Amino acid sequence: MLGYVFVFRPMTGAGTIVAESGRAYPFESGGAHANLQGGDLVHFQVDFGAPSTQLTAAPVVSRIELVQKGSEQLAVGHRSLVKELYRTVQMETPVAHC
Repeated sequence: MLGYVFVFRPMTGAGTIVAESGRAYPFESGGAHANLQGGDLVHFQVDFGAPSTQLTAAPVVSRIELVQKGSEQLAVGHRSLVKELYRTVQMETPVAHC
């Protein structure tokens, strides 16, 4: 299947991929895909478990392959703005409230 990374949290390895159909699939990468970011285009496989439990089994995302980085889809004029945003925002650092 083809889809895009809706959200990915590298610290936990958890994220969500949205398929072309619009269905969202949660996944756990276990650190194997630490370079994924929201907006990245990916090819992935969905396994539904054993055939006898296919109706009740939750889908499991496997074999995630990066097709295109989301930042590569931006217009050339916007790339510098996104890079500046990444440089100035520190997502891992908690903000102290005074």
